[in-house]
Amino acid sequence: WTQLEAIDSLIRKAGCNSRITDSLRKHIKLTRYQSTLFTMHYGEYVAYVKQTRGEAPSIVGAKLPS
Repeated sequence: WTQLEAIDSLIRKAGCNSRITDSLRKHIKLTRYQSTLFTMHYGEYVAYVKQTRGEAPSIVGAKLPS
């Protein structure tokens, strides 16, 4: 895509159904985010949560086995 095509696509994705004009494009405030994929085994996750939060992870509303 060109820069213009990318911007117009993002405007549509945001829910705009009206005509996209140069004036609309000029008044856009855009924030760009970037993410990183990180993987770990569940045991590593539990250890990380215990270290950072001081307790093991839990699921709200989950009942522990008796």
